Amino acid sequence: MRAAVIAFCLMGITALTFAQSNQGSIAGTIFDRLGRMVQSAPVEVKNTDTGAKYVTASDRTGAYTLSLPRGTYSLSIEVAGRKYTQDSIVIIPEHPLRQDVTLALP
Repeated sequence: MRAAVIAFCLMGITALTFAQSNQGSIAGTIFDRLGRMVQSAPVEVKNTDTGAKYVTASDRTGAYTLSLPRGTYSLSIEVAGRKYTQDSIVIIPEHPLRQDVTLALP
């Protein structure tokens, strides 16, 4: 009986350990200055501590999303010579981050 209780407790601890994650996320929508969604915009997020880069592009609705390890990042989006940058973005696993962007496209 005691072995069964210990085994049950260990399974619970193991499940909690696997449930915790070091991954957070950033997501948003990219718009032009008229409020139209910008599709296929390249999005680059760089970890300012490690230099690791993560890239994606906005979809047909202008939306983008990236899963990222915990850390501090800079976000960069460039379309038609117009560039948006945001530094000091902190990714925390328990708090998904939303960063919508408006580009002053011609």
